[in-house]
Amino acid sequence: MLGLMAIMWRMLPSQRGSATVRSYLHLLSSVAALFRSQPVLRRRIVYGACVFAAFSMFWTGVTFLLSGEPYRFSDALIGLLGLCGVAGAASASVAGRLSDKGWTLVGTGAMLVLTIVSFAFSAWGSVALVGVIAGTILLDFGVQGTQILNQSQIYRMGAAERSRLTAAYMTPFFLGGAVGSAVSVLAYRAAGWVAVCIAGAATAGIALVRWLFEVLFEVRARRSAR
Repeated sequence: MLGLMAIMWRMLPSQRGSATVRSYLHLLSSVAALFRSQPVLRRRIVYGACVFAAFSMFWTGVTFLLSGEPYRFSDALIGLLGLCGVAGAASASVAGRLSDKGWTLVGTGAMLVLTIVSFAFSAWGSVALVGVIAGTILLDFGVQGTQILNQSQIYRMGAAERSRLTAAYMTPFFLGGAVGSAVSVLAYRAAGWVAVCIAGAATAGIALVRWLFEVLFEVRARRSAR
């Protein structure tokens, strides 16, 4: 981190913000005002918080699954599973192209469906490791793709508000992750790995239902415009 800080200090251009803020309290209240005034931001918060909650459910529960029978993996071996998620990095370029072509809405729906489907593969992991591996790859692809598409939408609202938009979006995002981890523990204690997968798919399903309402709104708006 120190090395990266030195590189950034030497290489990045100097830039001074032009926005004026009366007080830190006023700055925080302006974040809440953005949330109230921007329906796109609110929708994208739902998508982001839900998929990250599902993501956290998976990664919390999978440690219990792989450390127990029949796998009995060590902590280091469980950690190597994270390398499977590297394939999900490819979703950044895919999501970026979808956004550039104006297919953000369609792409978001596809990423949410992929996130839900990943839990169907992951549930198979209770008897076969290949299910966990396939689920990890699909989950990372869907979650990262959703995140890219979300950011492509909220950062179009204005460069001056970018930091506050980030705060408004990322705070519920990480709260969703914390709730997801807690739910995963409770689900695993109650009914094991399959229950975690059901909870994860259901949480991503909430985002998909919200997306369907957005699609209906878009269809009605286009019909009215005609």
